[in-house]
Amino acid sequence: MSTKRQGEGEPKQADFGDLAKMLEQFRMPTVDLQALLDTQHKDLEAMAQATRQAYDGIRSLVARRDEIMADSISQWQEAIKAGGGKGLAEQTARIQQGMAQALTDLRELGEIEVRTRTDVWKTMQERMQRNFAEIQKLLTPR
Repeated sequence: MSTKRQGEGEPKQADFGDLAKMLEQFRMPTVDLQALLDTQHKDLEAMAQATRQAYDGIRSLVARRDEIMADSISQWQEAIKAGGGKGLAEQTARIQQGMAQALTDLRELGEIEVRTRTDVWKTMQERMQRNFAEIQKLLTPR
């Protein structure tokens, strides 16, 4: 059984040959079909890149969340073991430290999520801007 997940390894390249043949019958004198196909190919590459960025970001988020959970559980276990003979003031201080750390960790997870969303959106926005410019160029009469 293969342990390789879908999307890992070498990306497959789209074959636009059949599409080009089909569009050949609809050839318009002012439209460069090859340039149009190249534009679509670039769109698919941008989508693939954005998908990889989203996947990597989510994977980072989950990995960091797991680390935080493991650390928190370990700290709580130590606090319970050590808390038997400790005074109320010291136990309260540990709880406050734990809560402060939890807030810091949540903030970090939020930052990872925001960074991932920003990177994906930036990739898509850049491709859309290039796409509009390429389409304008293609539709400009020669």
